[in-house]
Amino acid sequence: MALPERLFYPLDKAVIKINQKLSPENYIDIEDLLYFCFCKKIELCVFYTENIAKKYILPADYRYNKSHNKKITTLGEISIDTSQNSGFEFLEKLFVHDDFYGKSLKTKYGFITADLFARDEVFKLENDKDSFNYKYPFINHYIDINNINTLLAIKFSKYQMYPIQEITISQFKLPRNSFFIADRIYNQISEDNPNSFLDSLFKDLDNIIEVNINSSYPVKLDIKDLLITQEEINLFLDGGDTNNKTDLDIVQAATGRPENYYKRFCIDVGIATREKYPFSKVSTISEKIINYIKLLSNEESNNIIPTKSTIDNYLRQVWLKLPSIKSSETFELVIPEKYKLFFK
Repeated sequence: MALPERLFYPLDKAVIKINQKLSPENYIDIEDLLYFCFCKKIELCVFYTENIAKKYILPADYRYNKSHNKKITTLGEISIDTSQNSGFEFLEKLFVHDDFYGKSLKTKYGFITADLFARDEVFKLENDKDSFNYKYPFINHYIDINNINTLLAIKFSKYQMYPIQEITISQFKLPRNSFFIADRIYNQISEDNPNSFLDSLFKDLDNIIEVNINSSYPVKLDIKDLLITQEEINLFLDGGDTNNKTDLDIVQAATGRPENYYKRFCIDVGIATREKYPFSKVSTISEKIINYIKLLSNEESNNIIPTKSTIDNYLRQVWLKLPSIKSSETFELVIPEKYKLFFK
C-alpha cells in the first residue's frame, strides 16, 4: 500500500529522501541543508506554536521588567510587506473570523491570529483615515500576534556568520506557496468582482506579499526542530529556483509607496550605525536619520517622510534597543553603499 506523501519532513528524514534521488558522489547531509538555507537557496522551517516560547532567549532582567512580561504574552508580531498598492480589499476577506482570538490568516499548515486592523493612538495620529495605511494597517506595519500554530520559514540574520555554530532566529516568514484560500471565499470574491484581476492576483500572491513574523524574543533552535516541506524538496531536486520570491528590498523594487522605501532605509542605516557605534542611542539615531532625510529628500509632502516616533518604532521592531555600553551622541550615521544614490 502506498502511503500518502508528507507535507514536511525533519531534516534527517529529508536527507535520506533527497539522497535516494542523487548519485552517491552527490549525496548531501544536514550540514549541506543548513548551508543552502544560509545562502538562501532553500527554505528551512519550524512549526511555530506557543511551545516555541520555551526556547526563547530571555534577557537577564526578564522577571523584573514589566515590559518584558507584557511582550511575551503576544508571541510575536506580524507584518504583511509588499511593494504593491492595489488588491488589498480582497485580502481582508481572506482573514476568516475563526474564534475568540480574532481574525486569522489561514495557511496550508495552520493559522496565525492577530487583530490585523488594530490601530493604536500613535498610528491614528500619523495616518489620515482616507490613507492607504489607515485602510490596511496590516500592510508594512507590525501587529501583535494573539495565537499561532503553523509552519514558518526561518530567516537568518544578515549578521549570521558561517559555519553556523548556533541556530538563533528572531525573524520568520510564511513559507512559499503556503497561503490557504478556501474555494467558497474565492468563488464569492470572483462573483462580486467578475472583471477584477483576481486570478492573476491570487496566482502571484507569493510574489506580491511576504508575511513576516518577529518573535517576541530570539529563539534558540535545535537541528531536530527544523523541517523542510515536500514542495521545497521537489523544487530542490528539480534544480528549480528555490529563491523565487520577488525581492521587496527598497532599492530593487520598481514600484511601491515611498514610505516603504524609507522604512527599509531607516532600519538598514540604524543597524549599520549601531554595529559601528555600539554606544549610539535609538533616539539619537532616529534624530540623525530624520535630519538626513529632510536635508536630501525631494519629497514635497511631509506626510510621506516618517516622523521620529515612527523611525523609533522601526528600529525597535528589529531589536535595536539600549546600547550595550554607555551611550553617547557623538557619532555619524553609517549609510550602506546601496543607498548612496537613494536621494539623487
